[in-house]
Amino acid sequence: MNKLFSFIKRFRALFVFIFLQIIALNAYTSYLKYPNSKVLTAAWTFSSFFMEIKNNFSSYLYLKDKNKSLQKENIELRKKNESSFICLNKQTGKVNDSIFHQRYDFISANVINSTTNRRNNFFTLDVGSLQKITPGMGVYSSQGIVGIVHGVSDHFSLIKSVLSKEINIAIEIEPSMSFGFLDWTGENAKTGLITGVSNDAIIKKNNRVKTRGGLLFPRGLSVGTVKEVKKIEGKPEWEISFNFSENYSHLQNVYVVKDLLGTEQKQLETKK
Repeated sequence: MNKLFSFIKRFRALFVFIFLQIIALNAYTSYLKYPNSKVLTAAWTFSSFFMEIKNNFSSYLYLKDKNKSLQKENIELRKKNESSFICLNKQTGKVNDSIFHQRYDFISANVINSTTNRRNNFFTLDVGSLQKITPGMGVYSSQGIVGIVHGVSDHFSLIKSVLSKEINIAIEIEPSMSFGFLDWTGENAKTGLITGVSNDAIIKKNNRVKTRGGLLFPRGLSVGTVKEVKKIEGKPEWEISFNFSENYSHLQNVYVVKDLLGTEQKQLETKK
């Protein structure tokens, strides 16, 4: 206590000066409108700055929840899309629930590990067998296809990326609707190849490349756009390079495709 009194006694002149300055500043801003306005404006600006920091930080904390909410919304929209149904009655022109049957369901997931600079690249997702993920399911993002489920544990999935050799995903090119298969040379993570397209087909630069549909993906999911078309000597087909619509080095949120009729199709095809 004696030390406190000694400290106050030693700096009493400074404390008195500060006290008088506060009284003078308060009187000055109270009776003059312009200084009072400037002080209030400065205080508001200072307060707003910290409120903005607080709101930005809160938004960042809730970003994961917002992403999940958007994924769920996208799933519901995709499930209602025509490409996720098959028509049970080809003869009728009236659309109702009795003539369409749900073929595809979707499970949202997040990429937690990935590679893009190897000959065969993989993604790791935060969903697994507990979420009913099984090998052979297709995976896509809001921008384009991603790959195929290769391995599964209880809580995680390993995805064979489209940036791999012998990926063999069926695609089609608009507007000619020519069929082919996706391939990757291992050289550039932004471009792929399309094989198996007859050179009778008219293919032009910037034609859209989409999924053909079937066991892996619904028809019409984005793959990319045609970059270049060349003739292959000695073969009756085109060599087609295209730009992927997805940037795989920045991939975060994806969807796993569950084909509700896949088992039926596989059983039929094994009887050929």
